[in-house]
Amino acid sequence: MKKYLLYILLFFLLVAVVDVTVGKSLDYCLNHLKGGEYHSLQYAMKETKADVLVFGSSRAINHYVPKVIEDSLGMTCYNCGFHAQGIIFQYGRLRYILNRYKPKLVIYDVEYHFDLGKGDNERYLDMLKPYCSDTCIANYFKEFSWKEYIKNYSRLYRYNSNFVDLLKDYSSGKDKSIKGFEPRKEVMDYDVEKTTVSPVEIDSVKLYYLKKFVLACKTHRIPLVMFVSPRYDVTSTTVHEPIKAFCVENEVPFYDYFTHTYYQSHKGLFADSKHLNEEGAYYYTKQIVKNLTQVNSTHD
Repeated sequence: MKKYLLYILLFFLLVAVVDVTVGKSLDYCLNHLKGGEYHSLQYAMKETKADVLVFGSSRAINHYVPKVIEDSLGMTCYNCGFHAQGIIFQYGRLRYILNRYKPKLVIYDVEYHFDLGKGDNERYLDMLKPYCSDTCIANYFKEFSWKEYIKNYSRLYRYNSNFVDLLKDYSSGKDKSIKGFEPRKEVMDYDVEKTTVSPVEIDSVKLYYLKKFVLACKTHRIPLVMFVSPRYDVTSTTVHEPIKAFCVENEVPFYDYFTHTYYQSHKGLFADSKHLNEEGAYYYTKQIVKNLTQVNSTHD
């Protein structure tokens, strides 16, 4: 019996050694990236001290050009958008960044599925798991889900959904972004059927973290502006009425370009029906800096 207990103990000891060793190796890779998507993630989390930060999903990455914002506002800018991510992920990032420094302006591009609609909320934590050694993120996990907090004691678990992509970026990753902005070179040369978007069922958890995001900005006296950037395949919708009402209630400037007529009639500004191409992004960013200038002047 003692022999079997010893084998069991040795097995768990071996698992622990492998977990820590491989986990620390992946930590090393994350901390020594020279390019790729994870390099942009790491830079936004740990290095940027830009005056203006842009948050949101891929539509943020593809639609907001830091250079245009910098030239117009006279402030530095970094695009912190990340593919297929929403408020649960972005609030965690903001919370982490605010431990380092205080930006002068925050832009949030709303995507109704990721920021409002019902869904698998725990998946939005995946890209934050590697940062669970930091008390700020560890506490966020503890607040959000005790189950996820306990699981992250395993260093391997922190990378279980992204270690392959991380290793690719470490070995050969190249930055596609310019200060976080990823220009799309394609031009949409096909037709799509334009439809309306039905209202989504509001997720109370996402709404809670939207409020936390707003509160964090207000607590640090950082002006926050929310936008909905253009889409080509939608003619009219009420899907953003809840976020509009939320912004009115919380005194957050809100600008809706989702079905703006100019973009609806200029297909050449899109890479696909949901994302602007590089020309479209420059045009859109030049348009929204007028809104930003107005908001910024009220906080001077």
